[in-house]
Amino acid sequence: MNGVTESAPPADAVVARPAATVVLLRDRDGTGVEVHLQQRRAEMDFGGSAYVFPGGSVDAGDAADETLAPLADIDLGATAARMHLDGDAAALRLCAALHVCAVREVFEEAGLLLAVGAGATADPDAGTLEAARLRVQRGASFGAELVALGRRAHVEALRYVAHCITPVGSPRRFDTRFFATRAPADQVDAFHAAEAQLGGWFAPAEVLAGHGHGDVFLMPPTQIMLAELSHHRDVDSVLATLGARPVADILFSWEGLGMPLPDHLPGPDELASLGGQL
Repeated sequence: MNGVTESAPPADAVVARPAATVVLLRDRDGTGVEVHLQQRRAEMDFGGSAYVFPGGSVDAGDAADETLAPLADIDLGATAARMHLDGDAAALRLCAALHVCAVREVFEEAGLLLAVGAGATADPDAGTLEAARLRVQRGASFGAELVALGRRAHVEALRYVAHCITPVGSPRRFDTRFFATRAPADQVDAFHAAEAQLGGWFAPAEVLAGHGHGDVFLMPPTQIMLAELSHHRDVDSVLATLGARPVADILFSWEGLGMPLPDHLPGPDELASLGGQL
């Protein structure tokens, strides 16, 4: 599919739901980076069998007062401006909720808690974290679980790097903000068996090669992101470069289905120079 800038959708178009996706990274022995991916279960009605980053839709709890209160002193202003969510209180709240959603989805789907201490509570052990993860997967309040663990979402560790929107006309649409971060070195990753059939760490170029041979299924945003990551020597390079680069609002379209995708994340100027299409 091609990417195009946002245009006015038909009046009856499905509204894209705000969502967050996280590119979890670690260094790979001086040869580049590895990224955490999971293969969605084949029977899933959206992206079945696709290799994806952890992520999902913003839910009401992500924007709840109890969840956002511990973040009151965290300045997300610069990120909100890059996301064009600094216009009013509602936009700023959505910016914070997207960050919380990102942290929650990583916890639920990858078993890694991107959090820092919010008090004198000792670091939770692996068993305590897994028990909390299971409760969140079953619908418990993520904000309440963080409070019980003596933690708050480490939102300032997330770098906003991309913005992708599902094509107009799709039965399910997502307005997805991509964040990148370094995975915690002291935690063991997992995958969410209800949604994925496998998960782990992969070299971006190797996954892309599998996609090229038909062994791996990648949705277009994942393919573009992996191509971008393959150009970076280490995690610091990814975070420093993509965390500061202007982000293009990419609306994918059905008209470009089957057309070649870029081997990097296009910036706003590049997208505009192509007439709004990749």
